[in-house]
Amino acid sequence: MTLPPTVRSVTLARQAVIWGRVTDSLTHAAPRGALRVRLLDRDTGEPYPLASAVLLDGSFAFHGPPERAFPRLAERAYHLRIEASGPRYAPAIADLDIGPAAGQPALVTAPPPTEGVGALRFRLFTGGGLPIANLALALDRLAVRLEGRVVRSTDPAAGVAGATVQHTPPGGPSTATDLAGYFVFPDPLPVSLALPLEASKAGFDPATLAFAPDYDLAVNQVVIRLKPS
Repeated sequence: MTLPPTVRSVTLARQAVIWGRVTDSLTHAAPRGALRVRLLDRDTGEPYPLASAVLLDGSFAFHGPPERAFPRLAERAYHLRIEASGPRYAPAIADLDIGPAAGQPALVTAPPPTEGVGALRFRLFTGGGLPIANLALALDRLAVRLEGRVVRSTDPAAGVAGATVQHTPPGGPSTATDLAGYFVFPDPLPVSLALPLEASKAGFDPATLAFAPDYDLAVNQVVIRLKPS
């Protein structure tokens, strides 16, 4: 059956108004662990009432019916904040100012899906800064602390007292082992995929180690073996 051309369809639409992706600033991949992305009203500090979706690859979207998402956009500005967080990451934020924008949401016309049916008409945000697409946030790993022990390569049970342990290149953080060969870096080490370490003491050949930190642990441990000269 063909409908008269005068028939018009009006569709109630939900629109993704803000979307983007959160990445790990160290690996540029999706953050490890449970990712949380919130939309906040900066004026009140309260969550803004839009539905959200967060995917495993770090993608996120906030969506809702345009008539209710920002009901006074034509006359006022909305001050929002995106906050992303995850375990063992420092939070990342992005502040957004939306509107005011007259005539929003706008009445949009789409081609008819079926012959004989009038064009679909629905309201979408097309101005005032909306929609906001491809918003990028990067989460920084929390720095780890490092402790460990320097031992003799010929007798791993024997610690080397008074050895210097340094994060290279020269001039990097350094510390010394105690009487049992144990050491602790007093401050967190720089965030990196690999931390080159060098241990040295007179009477031993220097030893280097490309240590890969585990950023899921606040404190990492390592054993460095020194060979007697």
